Amino acid sequence: MLNLNKFCSLFIGLILSVVCALPLSARDINVRGTVTNIEGEPLFRVSIYNAGTNKLIGSTNEDGKYLVKIDSEGELLFTSLGYEECKAAVRGELTVDVVLRHSAVALEEVVVSAKRITDNVVPEPTDIEVKGNYFHIRTRVKIPKELFSTNARMIIQPGVYNVTREQMIFLEPLVFDGKEYAITQERMYDYDSGQDPLSRYVQVKSSSSRKDDLVGYSDSTYVENVNDDFRCDMMVSMENYNRVLYRDTFVIARGVVNPLRFLEYEIPGSAVKNENFFPQPEMQLRDTKGDVNLTFRVNKSDLNLADGDNREELNRLISRLHQVENDPNARLKSFSIAGTASPEGNYERNKQLAQKRMVSAMSLIVKELNESTRRQIDMHTTASVETWDRVVDLLRADSKIQEADAIQEIIDKYPDNPNRQSRNVVSLPFYRPLITSRYLPQLRRVSYELLFSQYRYLT
Repeated sequence: MLNLNKFCSLFIGLILSVVCALPLSARDINVRGTVTNIEGEPLFRVSIYNAGTNKLIGSTNEDGKYLVKIDSEGELLFTSLGYEECKAAVRGELTVDVVLRHSAVALEEVVVSAKRITDNVVPEPTDIEVKGNYFHIRTRVKIPKELFSTNARMIIQPGVYNVTREQMIFLEPLVFDGKEYAITQERMYDYDSGQDPLSRYVQVKSSSSRKDDLVGYSDSTYVENVNDDFRCDMMVSMENYNRVLYRDTFVIARGVVNPLRFLEYEIPGSAVKNENFFPQPEMQLRDTKGDVNLTFRVNKSDLNLADGDNREELNRLISRLHQVENDPNARLKSFSIAGTASPEGNYERNKQLAQKRMVSAMSLIVKELNESTRRQIDMHTTASVETWDRVVDLLRADSKIQEADAIQEIIDKYPDNPNRQSRNVVSLPFYRPLITSRYLPQLRRVSYELLFSQYRYLT
């Protein structure tokens, strides 16, 4: 039975040692920023991925701004049609701004003449017309004759985007195949066109037109939440057998047009759903200060957590650090602790001992912080020795005027020699029964200062 208990104790101890040795994982934080092109223009609907997991975690709004949640040591991947992909390491930063560069796309049979647009599909702006719960889209798309070739496929994909709920509803696409491309598709699918998911939308252009094609488009879709904020996007892509030749995205309608909207009227107020009116969080630099009642053994620099309230006081300080560390909208910037020693004894020795004590306390605190936090935060310790003038002030505050005058006389006699002051004060008859037990403990203290940046909504 004793051997079994001993084995269990050793096994539990081994597990605890392994768990304690494991590094703390990085925390999740809210990263925000702005995505622009090289001209400084904000980019809308840029897809943002977690580069480590290749998972879509967000997109930019109409102002090019975004807010995503990701590991503090993760990496963001920004992608958008017409722009080169861009990766950005987070490194614990709460703000990551990105500039995307235009991607070079080779176009076939494109001729630029005068000022006429020949290398872009040009959809006409339109309105989203509401009839009941149905949204109707009617527009025309101009396809320059120089842009399309017989060995290419062009896909025009409209969609109604619910800005409020961040949902896309795709409408029926327009698909145009060049004559050569259509023949190749039939051979590739062994003349079974049903294998092509776009086959029922395909229109084959038998020959190049001498004029630009002006294609009419009309479609509708059912929408449950007609009072949400909507817009209509049109995505265009052209490809040949092995690569994408052209791609672009247009916003052809913003908001909706409801001919019978005047019949709707609600007296109570409704919640604001347009994100443009939401208050934006602002970065603030904040600090926290406080004292920690730590007790060190005489002439010892190591902090013993079993003494007094050391463990409780240290846990209180660490808990305050964790509050900031676990806030996804905050980042620790600096942390410092300062120790003050009482003036009895040798001044230099007291100062060195106070410094060692602060280093010991800091090492215990650092072990409780996340590994990524330890790399980012600026930590330092300071130490000082209190003067006998402080004892004089405490005595006078307690109306012990004679004792205060006696110590003040020694200070005035040796103003620049703290060691002589200490030796003479110790020799006073009231030193041990009064000063040692009552006043010197008030001079030994540890204070901390915490500086952190935080995004907060203004009230």
